[in-house]
Amino acid sequence: MKNVYSMLMATLLLITINNAKAQTTAMQFAGVDCNGNAVDLFTDLNAGKAVILHFYMPNCGSCPPPAQKIQAMANKINATHPGMVKGYAFPFQNSTTCAYSSSWVTLNNLSALYAPMDSGATQVAYYGGFGMPTVVLLGGTDHRIMFST
Repeated sequence: MKNVYSMLMATLLLITINNAKAQTTAMQFAGVDCNGNAVDLFTDLNAGKAVILHFYMPNCGSCPPPAQKIQAMANKINATHPGMVKGYAFPFQNSTTCAYSSSWVTLNNLSALYAPMDSGATQVAYYGGFGMPTVVLLGGTDHRIMFST
């Protein structure tokens, strides 16, 4: 019984430590997406846009469906509030090329929302992604992480 109690306390301590490390603000990125368009996360957030970051793993069968459902919701919002929801599709690791990311977005019919990006390892580690896909919703001029899973 003492071992069970010790294991429970250790687990709760680890959960508390991990939650204490949870990020609350977005990590800035700026540059050019795989389509050649300039991107600046904080500029988007400062303009009042909601930004969805979708981290995927190549050949991940469970990664496209959530992205497609989010895109459908974002399309409805953007129909009445044009351009207010943006999305970026990041690969989980840094070895994925722009050619692969662009084809992943296109083949999964995600180009209506998601700009393909490459080199997502730093970002996914920052947001604490341990499973694929990892989805992060950012918003507000305070660059707040509103949702992460």
